[in-house]
Amino acid sequence: MLLMIGSVAAYGQTYDSGDKELDTQLKTINTEAKKDLEQFKTDVSKKYSTTIDKIEALINLGMQAADIIMAHEVSAIVLRPVDDVVACYEKNKGKGWGVIAKEMGIKPGSAEFHQLKGNCKNKSNNGKSKGKGKKS
Repeated sequence: MLLMIGSVAAYGQTYDSGDKELDTQLKTINTEAKKDLEQFKTDVSKKYSTTIDKIEALINLGMQAADIIMAHEVSAIVLRPVDDVVACYEKNKGKGWGVIAKEMGIKPGSAEFHQLKGNCKNKSNNGKSKGKGKKS
């Protein structure tokens, strides 16, 4: 468990999505997740209909909170399994999320890119996704 927390707690990562506002939002997501990792995992599990075990596996791969959110958001937008996005992330992580999104078919400045950016902004505004924008 401490290894997983240590992996997610290394929040010095810089992001290079090609959009400074999105990069700032990704850093905010990491900061918020660091405050309560268990709540972050629960929120992500509910939001993206995935398991805590899957989230922990992504953490063990070295993915930070924002990377996990981005992988799930890209997956939802391009309608491909999150494992496909994670494979692309592993291959291109040194190049930034802008390159990863482009590799997955999301062009810079496109409606899909703006959707991705907006979805991440919603998560960074409140630190947690629960309770925002959902009505029963």
